[in-house]
Order: sequence, then C-alpha cells, then structure tokens
Amino acid sequence: MGDEKLGELVSGCMPGKWDGWFVGAVRTGKENMISLEKFMDVARIFPTFRRQVIMCGDGCNDCGALKTAHAGISLSMAEASVAAPFTSRNVHIGCVPYLIREGRTTMVSAFASFKFGVAFCFTQLVAVLMVFSIGTEPSDNQYLVVDIGFAALPIIMIGNCGPHHCLVKQKPQRHLLSFLPLFSVFTFLLLQ
Repeated sequence: MGDEKLGELVSGCMPGKWDGWFVGAVRTGKENMISLEKFMDVARIFPTFRRQVIMCGDGCNDCGALKTAHAGISLSMAEASVAAPFTSRNVHIGCVPYLIREGRTTMVSAFASFKFGVAFCFTQLVAVLMVFSIGTEPSDNQYLVVDIGFAALPIIMIGNCGPHHCLVKQKPQRHLLSFLPLFSVFTFLLLQ
C-alpha cells in the first residue's frame, strides 16, 4: 500500500525503486523534473513511510525544499547556501553518497565513543575501589596520566575515523539505547 502511494506521488520523477532514499532535483519548466510544490509534498509525506529525503538545489527558488528535506545540499555558493545545511563545491549531485557515508561514520563514531566512555568509567571505578581496599590512594598525577593517556587518546582516535570508501547497504544503529549497543556495553562490563 505504502509503495504504491509513493509511486503515485513521484510518478515520472524517479525511475526504478528506491532503497529508503529519494533524491529530488527541482527545476521549473523542464520535463521529467518535479515541481517545487510537488517536491515539498514529497518531503512532508515520505517520513510517514519511514523514508528520508535529500534535496539538492542551486538557486533561490529551491530554498523552501532545501529546508523541508531531511538533508538539504546547496550546489552553489549563492542564495541557496543560506537555506541548506550542507554546501557542495561541486555543481552536481555526486556529493550525496559522500554525505551519507560521512553521516553514518559520525553516528558510528559517536556511539563507539559513548560505549568506550561508559566502559572506561566503570573500569576506573573498580580500579579505584581496589586501590582503596588495600589502604592506598592514587595521587593527582596518577589520575592525570590515567585520564589523558587511557581515556582521552582513544576517544580522539575513535572520533577521527574516516568514512568507508563506498556506500554499503547495512545501516548503522539509529538509537543509542537500543538492544545491541546496551548489550555490548553490559557484556563488556561483565567480562571485566
């Protein structure tokens, strides 16, 4: 039911099937391109079908659609760059897969940094409790070495990862508090 309604909505605009993404090109007066009003309708309706919308535009007439889409990419440094969250230096839609790869990398890096931070805090808590149990106390310099050497450097390296060289079908986890991220943190803590 949903795909037929989507097909009617964007008929003649996008050949073939989409895998959750619709990249719109809005030009007035051209055939096989969708109008600005129709694209804004698509951008409003697609989220109800669990689809994401990326809009690429190069002029001031695209500003409304660039704001309505999940990710708006301006293909010029002029008027449209003010309305769009992303600006491409290249004047073609070849930047869309790169933007998706960068977004996925950012999400995976943020989740990995969070999981490392939680695991590190619990591990440090257990280590400090063990040291206190034998009647000693770490000095301020020891805490500094542990915090900078063992905590800050791995988080910086995790956050400095680049995107995969090609766009893959497997999507990253969307929620930090879903089963898999929490399961990996808890199993790590239990094994410690």
